[in-house]
Amino acid sequence: MRQPEVLEAKSGDKKKVLSTACLAFSADPFMRWILPEGQSYLDKYRELVEIYCCEKSLQNSTAFMVESFAGTAIWLPPGVFGDEQKISDWISENVLPEKLETFEQVLDEMEKYHPKDNRSWYLAVLAVDPAFQRRGLGSIMMKHVNRIFDEKGFQGFLETSNPKNISLYQRHGYEIMGEIKVGDCPVVTPMIRKPN
Repeated sequence: MRQPEVLEAKSGDKKKVLSTACLAFSADPFMRWILPEGQSYLDKYRELVEIYCCEKSLQNSTAFMVESFAGTAIWLPPGVFGDEQKISDWISENVLPEKLETFEQVLDEMEKYHPKDNRSWYLAVLAVDPAFQRRGLGSIMMKHVNRIFDEKGFQGFLETSNPKNISLYQRHGYEIMGEIKVGDCPVVTPMIRKPN
């Protein structure tokens, strides 16, 4: 059986990339803690991903997909960040007031783990459409980017709030840096992979 090809996502693919991410993260512990109501999640999650990472990733040719948009990986290369003002505005408008302090504490803790060098790519979103999960598509996308990292001497960095994903990342060389647990927020696990 032919292995699906990993392709660079282009700016015209943005809507499909965001749709794949939205489908894949509909049961993500952290995202659903932030946006617990279904309609609010559907309305607001795409907007967050667009301003947080998708737009910049597409501009920098660091967004990838597998055929038919069954999966997508949205990376931010060194020195590239989402629109901070728009992200701040989104948080103010969409995070429930009773969760805001905890959420900001989690973000502060996450920042402490972020590598402070110019050799680290950040995996903002690894998403596989639930209809295509359990077919190894996440692994295919991770292998694709790991080859780039190893050739160019980059390291990869990510956070996950889904315990099921930790073993996937470990299989691809990622090591746990610590655990972030604040209040009733799901545990967030930062992970890093050094180049081979």
